[in-house]
Amino acid sequence: MVSAEPRPPDDSVGASARIRVASDAVVVHALGEFDLATAQVLADALDQACGAGRDVQLDMSGVSFIDASTLGVVVKARNALSEHGCRIEIVRPTDCVARLLQLTGLESLFMAGAKHGTGG
Repeated sequence: MVSAEPRPPDDSVGASARIRVASDAVVVHALGEFDLATAQVLADALDQACGAGRDVQLDMSGVSFIDASTLGVVVKARNALSEHGCRIEIVRPTDCVARLLQLTGLESLFMAGAKHGTGG
């Protein structure tokens, strides 16, 4: 079961993820810098969101850095969701997120109709 309460940010790792249940999906709002050291923060939130059996919107408007290890976490969540007939969409990506998706060729897979955020 997914909690509607936001997950408190962990300032010690420089990244956090808050989960909110919306009418049409579970929304995971990622904040901060995500790299090998902090990717598990997002992995934990996505695991919890995937357990709800609903589509997931990954709001990345608060992400100031992302690396390939974190992108791997998102791909893993996509695969887990698709096994249950659900999907994940990245919404409001910052420029750094959109650039990584573009460079890896995954933009169309995760950003159907999404608009880029600002900064990052």
